[in-house]
Amino acid sequence: LFMTQNNLTPDTVISKAKDLAFPDSFVSMMKGMMGQPPGGFPPELQKAILRGEEPITCRPGELLEDFDFDAARSTLKQKFGRHFDEEDLLSYAQYPKVYIEYLRFRDHFGDVSVLDTPTFLYGVKLGEEQAITIQEGKTLIVKLLAIGDLQADGTRSIFWELNGRRRNTVVADAKAGVKTKRRDKADPDNPLHIGAPMAGKVVELSAVAGDKLEEGQKLLTTEAMKMLNVVKSPCAGVVVRVLVVKGDDVGPGDLVFEIKPL
Repeated sequence: LFMTQNNLTPDTVISKAKDLAFPDSFVSMMKGMMGQPPGGFPPELQKAILRGEEPITCRPGELLEDFDFDAARSTLKQKFGRHFDEEDLLSYAQYPKVYIEYLRFRDHFGDVSVLDTPTFLYGVKLGEEQAITIQEGKTLIVKLLAIGDLQADGTRSIFWELNGRRRNTVVADAKAGVKTKRRDKADPDNPLHIGAPMAGKVVELSAVAGDKLEEGQKLLTTEAMKMLNVVKSPCAGVVVRVLVVKGDDVGPGDLVFEIKPL
């Protein structure tokens, strides 16, 4: 598939290898991370793909370091604020990047495993009523009533019922093709990133680029529904960048400050 997509022949794969971005999974395979086939890989191809990196010749599992389950449990609990059982840790040990992406998806959207496949893939139709069992003995009755007009910012209001009570939610219409300027999100794995805790308007900036900070020092204040939220520095450091100005609207997780710990 890669060769067809890039209009390559077996010879040009080797001659142009240094300029090609091969899939990571294929590079790992050629390195021997999935084992070696009888007779080995074609030497010229393997050399071109690995670009001077030496392949392994042993069983890949022999190179794995011992996995610290206690440290992994502590790291995940600190990052996501809940307990992780042995099954969770085994998933994290085998697929750390994918598992972290799954946890963040679940934190944002909830446990979508309770939805049946057609609902997950295609959504609920207008006027359709759907019974969703979220745990044993607890079923929610959801009905889609109406979908509002497309707004200038690419959002629509969704009107629906939950157990007979009317609700409405504003969602982004990904298929509308409306391009809006969005703020970068704070990377939860980057200690330099400070994110907004919730949606609101910036009403006060208490630090500027270059300021030296003490742990717990106020960086900015946001307001939402007449409630003030103060964002503080998690450590002593120096302000590298300020990404908002007074009056800006921010969403939950929006990157507002970058700091460099001392």
